[in-house]
Amino acid sequence: MGRGFKIIFTALFILMPVFFAKAMGEKEVKSIAEAKSSVSCSILDKIDEDESGLEKIPLKIGPRKYSYQESRISRNSDGTISSVKKVTMADFEKEIAFLLLNVETCKTEIIKVTKRGGNLIAPNGYNIKPVERASGLVWNAFNTQFEVISPALTIVLKNAWPKEETRVVITQKRGKDGKLKKSSQVQKYVKNIIYTLYSVDNPETVDLEPGIHLPEIVDGGSSRAKYIVDEARNTLRAKSVFSKAFPDQTVDDLPFLSSDTYERLILAEQTDYNEFIFDRRKTMERTLVILRANMERAFVSCNSKKLSKACGIFQFTDRWRTVRLRGKRVRIPGTYSTLVREYSGAGLIKNFPAGAFDHVNSAMAAILLHDSNLNLLVNVFGEQIFEDPVLLKEALAGCYNGSPRWTIMALEDYFDGKIDDWIESKHLRQETKEYIIKYRYAVENNLP
Repeated sequence: MGRGFKIIFTALFILMPVFFAKAMGEKEVKSIAEAKSSVSCSILDKIDEDESGLEKIPLKIGPRKYSYQESRISRNSDGTISSVKKVTMADFEKEIAFLLLNVETCKTEIIKVTKRGGNLIAPNGYNIKPVERASGLVWNAFNTQFEVISPALTIVLKNAWPKEETRVVITQKRGKDGKLKKSSQVQKYVKNIIYTLYSVDNPETVDLEPGIHLPEIVDGGSSRAKYIVDEARNTLRAKSVFSKAFPDQTVDDLPFLSSDTYERLILAEQTDYNEFIFDRRKTMERTLVILRANMERAFVSCNSKKLSKACGIFQFTDRWRTVRLRGKRVRIPGTYSTLVREYSGAGLIKNFPAGAFDHVNSAMAAILLHDSNLNLLVNVFGEQIFEDPVLLKEALAGCYNGSPRWTIMALEDYFDGKIDDWIESKHLRQETKEYIIKYRYAVENNLP
């Protein structure tokens, strides 16, 4: 064999595995893409189907609590992990009903599983596990995310989560004298909380993990957010609720506060910052997916059992405080109750958190809170606050997130030229800085 043939043969010998691997890799990528594009089931139609089967299925809550641990992950601005804290949780053993959907056949089935501490016990033939989110959160009651490992091409579309409630049962019994006598008894019962669960395919993995995070559902969430705010503005307009900042105009018609000002509050309120830093777009779209999938029952919960708890889609609080004023103890109403009183013409639902859970009512309250805070900013800064429309909306978002005094002090630093960006102020709480970063992202990316 000549020297030239040897060189060619050697080159082919070396490069052939590379070409072969590349061809196989392209084939594998193609097969993955074909598998993922084979999902033809209309998931949105399935979400909107009747769910009476889940509502009626009997579920039990056990008498024993089981402890387990989860992580709470904090992240740097680039998404990398800065710290991990272990937290101990405890929960009663409970049965949960899953509505499973096979996205290839479009068939559904209901199964029961058992939550025992941090473990999920499923029937034979089913391998389902809760998903740890980028924040470290795993179990989040009826809003927990699950991955179905087997059967393949299956998702937990909805779950029925058991919640213990009480009710008063009135009975009538005829006495010896022949007269009917009423008696009442408090009974405990288990109510099924029905919720459509978030799930998403990971495009970086070979396996297909189907989910409901789809463009049409994201778009539906955007439309739902717009509907909520439009209905709130229309209601306030119909009731002629006037602005405190501009008494000659109604609160719904202030030209510098468009509907997206309030729509973006939903995204800022309902996205966890550590998850947002990890994947900004997907985290914000997650909120829109949940909003469309669950419609009026989305986010109808409070974030804790504390007095300072935030409730509902716009995360309202209503913590009443007792202060001493001129030698007397005076109760100061919380944020929501203050709005109910100061804007009585708006007809907000008086009960909290019922008012916070109602999407349109909560949006009305958000519009009124912006007006109240706008009045405060105008009193402090005058016309200066209107020189930059973008800054004005951010300032109102800052006031919405926390006490307005921190935002006012930060703005004073900015207007005095001490800082280039008002959220760099030492007076602003870290939570509010993170809130504005999320709000800015929604603005820059035209969300929702």
